[in-house]
Amino acid sequence: MRIGTLFGIPIHVHWSWLLGFVFITWTVATGNLPFISTELTEAQRWAIAALISISLFASVMVHELAHSLTAKRLGYRVLGITLLIFGGVSLIAENRSRASHDFMIAFAGPLASLIIGIASIALMLIFTDGATTSRSAFNAGIFRGWLQYLGFMNLILAAFNMLPGIPLDGGRVLQSVVWGITGNRTVGARVAVAAGRIIATLMIMYGLYQALIADNWFSGAWMIMLGLFIASASSSEARSIDRNRPGHDISVRAAMTPAHTVLDNRTPLDAALRNVLQPNPRGIIPVISNGRVSGFISLRAVEALKLHPEEPSRLSVGDAEMTISTCPISDQARISRAIQLLEKRNLERLLVFDGARLIGTIGRDEISSAIDETRTDDLIAQSRDLN
Repeated sequence: MRIGTLFGIPIHVHWSWLLGFVFITWTVATGNLPFISTELTEAQRWAIAALISISLFASVMVHELAHSLTAKRLGYRVLGITLLIFGGVSLIAENRSRASHDFMIAFAGPLASLIIGIASIALMLIFTDGATTSRSAFNAGIFRGWLQYLGFMNLILAAFNMLPGIPLDGGRVLQSVVWGITGNRTVGARVAVAAGRIIATLMIMYGLYQALIADNWFSGAWMIMLGLFIASASSSEARSIDRNRPGHDISVRAAMTPAHTVLDNRTPLDAALRNVLQPNPRGIIPVISNGRVSGFISLRAVEALKLHPEEPSRLSVGDAEMTISTCPISDQARISRAIQLLEKRNLERLLVFDGARLIGTIGRDEISSAIDETRTDDLIAQSRDLN
């Protein structure tokens, strides 16, 4: 859900943010607010806990803005910021072109959290209570306690984010350092992903220890969930690295199966066989129903039905079509994007459009063939260079 725009950057809130807000508010409210010495009623405790929770997410917003504004200053497009249950994410359109850019963008977030933390603690220490009434003393105690919470939470946020493993900012910093040393971005990414998996494993093991041995199930469950989140994000990053290997940057148009024609689902099957499928034995033809693509048909699929010779004259294309899940993609998109869509949505094929015109389809077979062909061409080129 989009909630607004800051510095030209769209801000979104994921549904999991609400779970995080409720969890943090409940944790603070039931934790007796140790940084606040003033006696509070139950209603005051929950109100202050909600304020602290909002302040934490505001700090996360500043953290992500630091990433995004640094990226914009370096010339990258920022698509938006999304707040999640475990923090936030800045969506930057392009891969960083330099290791130094990767380092600066990654480090900007923890640096912002560190500055907020130090400033809050400093204000708390120098804040003097010149109050002469019990009411003003009460307010001063609340203010000091809020600053102390805000300071320590931001210091913890900065320290945690600097752990050297993907998807944490420290992992991006590690990636940039290895990239700078080796000159290879992929090597840096793989090192950071491996480190992220190690961190996730250690967190899960510690969570299990807390829950099963130390009998602190609440802390243990939280640590296990955080470890699983990091492990999942590390796996996603690893898949992203694979999608960006040589061959994944070619266009969808170059790899697709052209759709020179489409068939209406009411077309007699024998006419479709005679006029379209048999002259195009390897083609995968989109089938239209009520103006929309409802599936596909191919000569191989019809032959697999093992129909009696007389049956095609009694059947329509709709009786033999393959009704499979699909979605559109631009012909100018990279096949790395096609792979992402096929995996994320668990699809079998994509419809390739040139503007509003359907021009082809693409699935895993075409993608594999295109990548293999590109790798073969690379090997041939390398052998020529050696000769």
